[in-house]
Amino acid sequence: MEEEMKKKFFAFGFILVVSLSLVCIATAVPLLINYQGKLSDISGRVNRTVSMTFRIYNTSTGGTPLWEETHDEVQLNNEVYNVLLGSGTANPAYGQFDADLFSQDEC
Repeated sequence: MEEEMKKKFFAFGFILVVSLSLVCIATAVPLLINYQGKLSDISGRVNRTVSMTFRIYNTSTGGTPLWEETHDEVQLNNEVYNVLLGSGTANPAYGQFDADLFSQDEC
């Protein structure tokens, strides 16, 4: 009888630990933002590597950036680019997504 009680206690503890672990994993905040855009010029399709700087502000014009990150080698494929913001500098505007934010991209 005592052995059966130990097995039930162990099973309950195991299920509790697994459940709490899954809750922690499910509520994790991503540290990177996948950002995709299109960059073109007057000559038509752009296929080259460029340097780009991304900034996040809390105002639509002017102000000081809350966050800034430069990617030196952004590949343009038929005018389309894709970068992971936060891969070079701490998570962009971490914890400030409860307010309006504005981005500026510079090439």
